[in-house]
Amino acid sequence: MDKLYRFIIFGISLYLFWVAVDLAKVGQLKNATLVFSAGFLCLVFVYLTRFKKVETPWLKMEMWEEKMEEAEKLINNLKSLSAAVGKPMFTMIAKMGRWGASISRKERYEIGVELQKVLEDNQVPSEKIQEAKEHWDYINVKDQAAPIIQELKRRRNSEENIIREELNKINQPVSSDDLPLHNELAERLRDNGEKVWKLKNIFKEKNIVDFMDSFNMAINDDSMYPDGNKDEFLQSNNAVLKDIKHYVETREFRRLNYWFTSDPNERES
Repeated sequence: MDKLYRFIIFGISLYLFWVAVDLAKVGQLKNATLVFSAGFLCLVFVYLTRFKKVETPWLKMEMWEEKMEEAEKLINNLKSLSAAVGKPMFTMIAKMGRWGASISRKERYEIGVELQKVLEDNQVPSEKIQEAKEHWDYINVKDQAAPIIQELKRRRNSEENIIREELNKINQPVSSDDLPLHNELAERLRDNGEKVWKLKNIFKEKNIVDFMDSFNMAINDDSMYPDGNKDEFLQSNNAVLKDIKHYVETREFRRLNYWFTSDPNERES
């Protein structure tokens, strides 16, 4: 009978997690947090019914049958389960604003902090929490770097327009006198297209390390700046570059308020 009850409670917890995901997708973050917490509490009841004494922010329970040697194993199982549940939840939170629900960065950040606190309260090791947050951190790095990459793409697109205008000035069919200029412009156009392609592919990297390698390679490439003002560009974006570097090293925002106020989805509450 005890196994049946535990199986039923486990099924309820999975259903609650599914409901929490659906609520988050439509922007009901507070409700999603409550439902997620309820589902997590169900898991606590499933795995901790045999403890001698357990104290958490939510409950206290006395041991019924099992020996204390088994308690440590059960605790480790719960911690592993907590980390396993936390990883997709962090990924879901990081992508909320991309689901058309107009979730602000501040709202995403707050729900992420709440989820991390749940894991910490359940004594999940810090390295497991960081592992669970891997995609969350990756999305935050990409979002901070996006304005710089978009500005470089804008400049390359402007360069393409200039080259095409010059090509259109050459009479067709191309005469032997105009051929050298035509070939030079065609080569510039091809080279410009390759650079735009490289900038787009930065966002296709799968982790922070590869993303930062491609990002740094692009912004430090002299040929990436058609107007030749690389130093001016880097200086004008110095604060954001420092933000990115700080986040990669610490997994924390250097200017949290700036991150909130520069959010395109920010709205009046």
